[in-house]
Parts: sequence; structure tokens; C-alpha cells
Amino acid sequence: MNTTIKNYSSIVSSVLILPALVLCLAGLGYVALGIQAANDFLGALMNNPWTKILFSPVVVFGGLLLSLALNACQVCRVRIAQEERGWVFSLCLARMFGPAAFAGMAALLSCLLLAYAFVENFRIIAR
Repeated sequence: MNTTIKNYSSIVSSVLILPALVLCLAGLGYVALGIQAANDFLGALMNNPWTKILFSPVVVFGGLLLSLALNACQVCRVRIAQEERGWVFSLCLARMFGPAAFAGMAALLSCLLLAYAFVENFRIIAR
């Protein structure tokens, strides 16, 4: 893979991760650090109809999953072969820091947002 494709994939990954990163950093800034400006910033973004589309769940999670798929294809190689005794499965990881960092960040942000969605909507039902 030549360097221009690598540069384009890192730019595309940055753009795809950006909405989730802004959402998580602003939320953590408000909840963990008590920065009111972070919550006001998110409120101002949600009042604009164009940026409201940018922070919709489809765009946020879709961007994370696309970035994860784009970078995981560059880092991981999976081979499945049949031999005499059975099937052989091998997973090779390339030493590529950039795509691995973007894939890790996309996975981390996905887990963080899914955990938040689960905890926010979790209810204990008495029986």
C-alpha cells in the first residue's frame, strides 16, 4: 500500500471518529471535571439542525464502525486453511502504529458509548 492511500485512510479515519470523540470529550468534561462550558457547547451544537445530524446515533456509531473496519483491514490478516488433520486458523497482526491506534480509539469509543447507553437506560424492575 503506498503512502498516499495510508494518508487518505488516516484522514478519513480522523473525520469518521471526530463526532464520537467530541461527544465523549464534552460529556466527560462536564460530568467528570464539572466544566459547564462543555455542556453548553453540546447544547449549542444540538440546537443547530445541521450539527444535530452530525451527532445522530447513526452517524456517530456508523463512523466508529467504518473507521474500525477500515483500520482493522490494514492491521489484521486472517487465514483459514484445511490440512490433513483439520482446519487451521491464523491471525497475523502487522506493526502499523497509525491504523492500530485509530482502530483502538474507535473500539474504545464504541465501548464507552455502548456502556453509557446501557447504564443510562438500565432500570431495576421489582418483582
